[in-house]
Amino acid sequence: MDSIFSNNENTISAELFADITSVSKTTIAKWEKNEKIKPFKNPITGKKEYSLTQLLKIDEFKIFKDM
Repeated sequence: MDSIFSNNENTISAELFADITSVSKTTIAKWEKNEKIKPFKNPITGKKEYSLTQLLKIDEFKIFKDM
């Protein structure tokens, strides 16, 4: 089974980040612009990815941080 994580940093794609948070990729771009989240560039694919730590900083997901 393939992992959803692309590397040891536990990052996920922009598409998966948007799906998990139930927002559009446009909202993800706005969060980037407002520095709510910061993408990492995958050195192999060149695509933006986000850490799970950032996901847990989104207000709606903070409740999962202590689980």
